Amino acid sequence: MDYTPDAVDALAPTAEMPIFFHRHRRLLRIATSLAGTTDDLMDELYKMAADDYNACVATQRQDGSDEAVGQVMAASLKAIEDHDNGLQMVELLRSIPKEVVTSIIDNTIGHRYKTDANFRKLFMALEGAGVYLNTIIVKGTGKGLTRHEWESLQAMIQRYVNGKGVVLGPTSSPTDIANSVEAATIERRYRYSRRSQAECQAGTAAGKRELVQGNNKSAIFYQRLSKRINPQLDPSGDVRQLQSLTQVGCSNTLNTRMGQYQPRTGMKSTPKTWQLVLGCLAVLGIDVEIVGLPILKIWKEEHLELSEILVTSLAGSLIEQYGINPVAPGTQSFNGDNLDLETEEVFEECSWVFDNMKHDIDLARRRLDAVKSIKRLADSEDTLDTVKDIKEHVTKASQRGAEHSLNVADLTRKLQRAKDAENDRIANLTEASVKKEGYTSFSTGVQKWLTRRM
Repeated sequence: MDYTPDAVDALAPTAEMPIFFHRHRRLLRIATSLAGTTDDLMDELYKMAADDYNACVATQRQDGSDEAVGQVMAASLKAIEDHDNGLQMVELLRSIPKEVVTSIIDNTIGHRYKTDANFRKLFMALEGAGVYLNTIIVKGTGKGLTRHEWESLQAMIQRYVNGKGVVLGPTSSPTDIANSVEAATIERRYRYSRRSQAECQAGTAAGKRELVQGNNKSAIFYQRLSKRINPQLDPSGDVRQLQSLTQVGCSNTLNTRMGQYQPRTGMKSTPKTWQLVLGCLAVLGIDVEIVGLPILKIWKEEHLELSEILVTSLAGSLIEQYGINPVAPGTQSFNGDNLDLETEEVFEECSWVFDNMKHDIDLARRRLDAVKSIKRLADSEDTLDTVKDIKEHVTKASQRGAEHSLNVADLTRKLQRAKDAENDRIANLTEASVKKEGYTSFSTGVQKWLTRRM
């Protein structure tokens, strides 16, 4: 999607793009600006990390220990430490094409990849170590789900999650029995595809739900789906959305790990929420495809954790941020042999890395020139170089402006008086002419009367 600076400030949810919040505007305002650099965008991400960390600290004080909150704190702290000590995340961000960055932020990367041939050229090979992103597209459309489809998905996930702990017995309601059968069908679709329906139903009838994520993540997930279901934005419910769920991860072997998210593999080593969503979509008869993309490659061992934190933050892919990642990033370390191939690919085969560097250098030079210009102005004896002088200058300018306004008003009044005088003169001349004409007519009449008398 193309953005202009004015359009970013006015961004609001639409039928095709229902997920737009303050964080999207914060990032897109910089990412789409011709005057914005990679460093500017990363500064904003560092600020977000600090905000997240402070929010987690406050939550910990109020609610006590929480594993999920602790994970977010740890990831945020790593970003803060990078800001203070290395700024390596800036270089990692610079290795991603700007168009890809924008599509990650607004969650349209799957749509862009399926519908834009030039966009598809902006991605590296699948081999090597780095960060990947998965998203879900409805097959044959290049777009995501409709409002009605999201509603159906949300309702099914809610039934599944709420059925955990519900043990069937002689007095069970038809609804509970139907939910148990449905839950077994979902689990059998991918996770337990080799089991019979009866085997799966034995587990769900006992109140088991194998695909429920811990820490209440599954409930949070289906609640967050409500933002994609807005009848006011899409009264018909049939508009396909350009945005879709995103899932971010990192791996020492991208091609192997990314393949594990494809339904044909059974997805057993993927997060339970991912399996649950794909299983429900299959049961609903919504035919989807997984668009899996390598986002960046690392060229230093310590990059793996930082790069996952970076892309997760760009995408807002945590469940709490309306994505599908149940666990905070930055917990996996590099354990490969070397990064020679990745380094070669990043710096020799990817032209956009140097395009980004050139763009940032050009803007940095302009800013430096502006600073030098200000310094020259401040150092010049012929210019005003104190706050007091500047204030006096502004005051004098304001006085001159006021005097100018008074002069204009005075000239306007004089002009009006001159016009009034001219109008009076014309009126007097007209009156005199009429009187003269009347006198002449009377004189002629008298002369004719005297002639007849004689």
